[in-house]
Parts: sequence; C-alpha cells; structure tokens
Amino acid sequence: MSDLFLNILNMSIAASWLILAVVLLRFLLKKAPKWIAVLLWGIVALRLVVPFSFESALSLIPSAETFNAHNIQYETPAISSGIPAVNNAVNPVLGETFAPNSVGSINPLYIWTLVVSAIWLVGIAAMLLYAVISYVRVRQSVAERVPYEGNIFLCDYVKSPFILGLVRPKIYLPSSMDEAAMGPVIAHEKAHLARRDHWWKPLGFLILTVHWFNPLCWVTYVLLCRDIELACDEKVIRQMDLDGKKQYSTALLECNTGRRLVTICPLAFGEVGVKERVKNVLNYKKPAFWLIAVAVVACGVVTACFATNPVTEEPSTPNAERPTLIVDGNVYVNPYMPVSYLPYGYQSAGKLTREQANNTGLEGIEYFVHPSETEDFYTYQECGTPIDLNTVDSEQRQWAYMRWIQVKDDGVEGRKLTLDDVVMLSQKGDALSWSDFERYQGWEIGSGLYIMRYEIDELFDVLVGGVPDETPMYIALRVHNEADDSIDIRTEDVSTFVEAHRNDVPKVIGLKPDGGGEPAPEEPNFSTLSEEQAVIHQAILERNRSADPTGFVSCASFAEIACIVADGSDFSEYIHYGWALYEEYRVTDNGLKTVRGSHVPVAITFREDPSGTLTLEEYWQPRDGSYYAQDIREKFPAHIVEDGMDSQKFILQQTQECYAQAVAATGLDTDQVIGSLIETICSGPALSSNPGDYIEAHPIEYRELTYYGRYTLKYCFTKFLKGGQTDLRGHIMRAAMDDIAPEAQLKLYAETGQEYFDAWKDAAKSVGKQHDMEWIEENQPAIYLLLQMISE
Repeated sequence: MSDLFLNILNMSIAASWLILAVVLLRFLLKKAPKWIAVLLWGIVALRLVVPFSFESALSLIPSAETFNAHNIQYETPAISSGIPAVNNAVNPVLGETFAPNSVGSINPLYIWTLVVSAIWLVGIAAMLLYAVISYVRVRQSVAERVPYEGNIFLCDYVKSPFILGLVRPKIYLPSSMDEAAMGPVIAHEKAHLARRDHWWKPLGFLILTVHWFNPLCWVTYVLLCRDIELACDEKVIRQMDLDGKKQYSTALLECNTGRRLVTICPLAFGEVGVKERVKNVLNYKKPAFWLIAVAVVACGVVTACFATNPVTEEPSTPNAERPTLIVDGNVYVNPYMPVSYLPYGYQSAGKLTREQANNTGLEGIEYFVHPSETEDFYTYQECGTPIDLNTVDSEQRQWAYMRWIQVKDDGVEGRKLTLDDVVMLSQKGDALSWSDFERYQGWEIGSGLYIMRYEIDELFDVLVGGVPDETPMYIALRVHNEADDSIDIRTEDVSTFVEAHRNDVPKVIGLKPDGGGEPAPEEPNFSTLSEEQAVIHQAILERNRSADPTGFVSCASFAEIACIVADGSDFSEYIHYGWALYEEYRVTDNGLKTVRGSHVPVAITFREDPSGTLTLEEYWQPRDGSYYAQDIREKFPAHIVEDGMDSQKFILQQTQECYAQAVAATGLDTDQVIGSLIETICSGPALSSNPGDYIEAHPIEYRELTYYGRYTLKYCFTKFLKGGQTDLRGHIMRAAMDDIAPEAQLKLYAETGQEYFDAWKDAAKSVGKQHDMEWIEENQPAIYLLLQMISE
C-alpha cells in the first residue's frame, strides 16, 4: 500500500507543475474562449490519473519521481526533486534523521510512509462518505417534485436550479422561479447536458478524492467548476443581443440565493461563481480567430512542457566523460563508486567552493578528507546506484558518499597494493572494510560471492570476499606457493607470515599429463540426502565452484524457507526458496581454513518430468549493492521475505553442515583440532576468573568450536563422561554445548562445567524415557548423540 501511495504522491507532485502552468495560462488568456480552460483542466486530470507519461526533451518538470520507494524502504532516505537547492537542503536532514541502522534494515521513514498511507486511505474514505451523504440529502430535497416538461421538474424545497443524475440526468428548478427567468435558465442547463458537464464534475471530485492531500488539486477542482459554468454561459449567449444578455444575467442573479445544499454535493451540478459569470456575460465579445489560434498553440506548449516527463539520463559508463573536482591544485575524478557510510578516519573539510566544484555543479556540497591521505576524498551528494563496478543506474537515485580519486600524471587512478600497505591495513583489525581497499587497483573475480583481488607481486596478493556494504567474510593475504598458504590479515600476524614466505618459489600452474601429485580431498558424499536435496546441493556446487578447486574441498548447504509446487499437464515444477551456503576449505594442521565462500538467498527451480527426472530450470540470486533487498522482495513470496533477508538465521546450522561434509571428505582429526582450540581459548586473559572473558578474547577460535557442531559435542561429551572437568576447560565446553544445542540448554546455576553436564545428562536420560529415539533424533539431536554414546 505504501508503494501505491508513493506512486500517487509522485504523480500529484508532477501534476502540480502543470496545475501552476494552467493557472498562469488561464490568467493570461482571459479573453480566450472558456472551453480552452476546461480542455487544460482535462489534461491536468489525465496527468493525475494516468500512471505513466511520455518523455520529452521539452519537459520543464524537474523530476517525475521525487520519492523513490526503494530508497525510502532500504537505502539512505532522500528525495529527488530535480532542484539541487531543495535536495541539498532536505536530504542531509532526511539522511541524519531517518537513516537505517544496518544493511538490509528498513528505514524509519518507511514506517512513517506506512502511517501516512493509512491516513491517506482514511481521507479517501471520508471524501467518499461525504459525497454519499450529500447526495442522499439532495435526493431527499427533491423527493416531492412536479413535472414541468420532459426531464425538467419543479420543487418547493429547491432554491437554485441544478442537474442531478449521471445516466438519466434531470433538471430541477425552484417552484418560485419567475416565468421570465425560466427560459434562459433551462437553456443554460440543457447546454450543460449537451456538453456532458454532469459527468465531468463528479469525475473531477473522484480525482480530488485520490489527491485530497494536495492543496493545488483543491484549487483545480474549484476552478474547473467555475470554468465549466463560464464555458456553458458562452455557449448559450453566443448568439444573444445585449437585451438577451441582460435578461440572462438577471436570471443568474435570481439563482444566486439559497444554493448551499446543491453546491456542497459533488454529484449535483448547480450554479457557482455568479458574480464573475454576470460580468463575463455582459462583457462578452466573440473572440477573434487569431486569439483562438494563439490559445490553442499555448495549450500545446504547456502540454509538451508540463504534461511530459524529463528524458531519463542513460547510465554512465567508464568511457563517458567524467566530471572533475579541483582541490588544492589536484584534479580528482569520480569513479562512480557510492557507499552508504563514510569510511573510517575521514573528516568534514567544509563545502566545495565554485572553483573546487569546477564542472560538476556540486558547489556547496560537503566533502570529507582523511588527515593522512591526499589521493582521495568523499562528497555526500545525490547520485545513481551502482549496477556493477563501473556502471551506475541514473534512474535509481539516492544520497550517498561518493569517492573522488586523484588523477596522477600518468593518468592512473589509484595505485598498486604493497606489502607495507597490507601491514598498515592489518592494524585496523576487525574494523577493516571494503572501502579501505578502494584506493588500490583491483578487479572482481567472484562467482556468486563478491570477491576483489588486489595483486601485490608475482608471489603475494590479497582477496577480499563477502557481500558489499557488509563486513567482509574474509580479507586474505595469499602466497602463490604450492600450498597456497593464506591468512586473514584482520586476525593474524602479517609481518610473520610475509617473512616466513618471502623466499617461497611462486607456483607454476599447469596440466599434469600423468595426473601425478598429491591426491585432492574427496568431494562430500550426498548419498544420505533425498534426491531432491542432492540435486539442490549439486546445483549450488556447480554454480559456485572455483575454476581450479584442486587441493580444496567444496561443500554446500541449503536452508529451505519454502517450496512452491506447480503441476503441469506432463511435468511438475518446484521452486525452492532458501539460503545457499557454499564453502571451499583447505585442510591444515590447525583444522579447516576457508578459501572462498558465498552465502546468499536463492530461488532454485527444478522441473520433474513423468519419469521422475529433475532438470534445473533456473538458479536465481539477488544482485549486489542497492538492488539486493529490492530483488529479494520482488522474487520471494511476501510471507518469507523477512527470512530471505535474515542472513544470520541459518548461518550457524549451515556452516556446521559444511564443516561436517568437509570432515567426512578429508578424514580430519577433529579431536586434535577441537582440543587445540579449547587450549587456545583457555590461554588468556590470565588475570580473569570469568569464563566469558576468555571466550570474548578468542572469538575466532570459539566460533570455530561452534562450527564443528556435532564433532565438538562428541568431544565435550567424551571428556565429561570421563569426569573431572572442574577447571576452565569445563566451563568453555559447557558454553559450547549450550550454543551448539540451545534447544537442550538447562536453566540452572552450576559451579563447574562437570556439575552442569551431570545435570544435563540426567535430563537427557529423562527425555529418553519419555520419547522414542526417532523423535529425539529429530527434535533433540544433541541428546540423541549423548544417549547413543552412553548405550555403546
């Protein structure tokens, strides 16, 4: 409903420019025939009703879409009025007041839009109720009537003549009306019927009902009613002499008393604006041909300029001429890379002067610089939304931070990443983000997951992978040796890693005719899955697997949210909506290391023929950037959109599934890895007695514990069953148990992890007595695992 209201609001704003133009033209063409003014109001009505319009280079409307529904719901809220001064004044306030709290969250302004949409509907209902009540009152006033002639009736309770009815309209006259006035009045009312004016007023009121929030639409409705009367008067008096006009004016004056009931009814057509009409009648002169011609041409010009939309700019491309800013004598170009949030360390440097703005039109826009960097800065401005790394869609407008990069003497934008840069960047730790790498030369190599590669030299490079505008999934410094060793620079020591591999021999990638070398890890076995689950997993693997997965194990997990089945005459179609997780692991002495991965909502469509064979029809996933949330809302059924945008709801379960596949495929000694992780967690902080402090100090290791899932539970159960786990290790294992199996967590205080487990084991046995093993396996998998271990 909010989208409908925003569309109506944009139509109303665009039509407001036409209304203002018509009001001005109406004043300038006072001597022109009045039917021209009525024609112009008809064009306004079309602009208010038709949801589209032609584009024209002659259009003077600043913007056809002031409020973009997608920006209001998901992006930093902003208007696109087409008037820079208005945008610059309003959008910073909107951005600060209503900005979303996190990526994918809904703007607070969107909530207000829903509220205003509800108020808009209430206003429509009130307007319609008003029309019905006033119509009923008028009908009651003419219940007692006397036929005069044809469709003309006389009524005692009518004080002014009017027309009532749409299909079979009737003319009602006051019983007390002077006989001499009846002739002109009847002629006038019949002229209304000939012109179908009894249709146009109710239609105008219906349009006003939809656009009741726009004051200019109320002005339009009032002027429409007046111009209809003036046009009708001209039609009647066109052939009258002066005496006839005087008699007609007298009749109008007589009709000017006691007309309130009819005037307030939008479905009854009565007399309005009598003073202006009398003046117009007495001064009427047949307009000259040239005046009619000028008026018609003026109508055409107004229509071309204000009833059409401005031409949409074509998306900018890398080859298009870019605007430049000049700051401190340096030239900066805009690489079309808007971001939602200002990168770390950048501070306001004031507003761009006319000289600095150069040819961009950004004078007065605030810009932000970094104290230690001169190679780039950011402006907060209206811009398009990115389609890919080098293309921006100018139709999807937003307010964002735009990066400007200094142009060097050799014309190169940005510079090559060095090992010294990596060391410096690693000091930011978990605060390191996508924007920190924008000043360096890099290119996208991802398939499904967004991955940027930054080459350092023939031995080292950096891979940054994940979802744009979210925290990167990994920022890996990789060495091109035979093992393809790598570390995440946010959490591991870069200098030590570089020194250890500085003299490595770069790997030469080539075909091995004899197929020799170390055997690669086996692919996960999906034999335990149903046929449908297996083909889904296979589709995820084929969609995401890297070009050269040698030495890695590829794993996939699918968390289904919903499945829609459509049966055809000779086939069935299955659309599976859910989250697809793809991971490539390398096995090391310290366990599994993620090389690359992807976690995105997908819609996978299979077609099943009569023989039961499943064929992949479509593998859909949303586009990156500002299109991400919009694509999900358009593709997913409404009742599962929220789950389709919640990336954290299934991630632990899916990662555990991928780890289990990798362990099964590689034969990894999980007990050794899990024991090492627990030892690392217990190593510090040495001065604390709170187990939570140790976990907080080692979030990566503890997260790995939870990722091993069932293997971690089995390790903990084994240790607890042996007894004696009364130290810090016992507390860490207890915390891991609760995080991996929250459905079995006990709400009790225990001095040690061993004490907690003993109570947990007793509760598990109690569950075993109450339910069969099949139910326990499905609903309490951790308890099922323990009961199996006890029974062995």
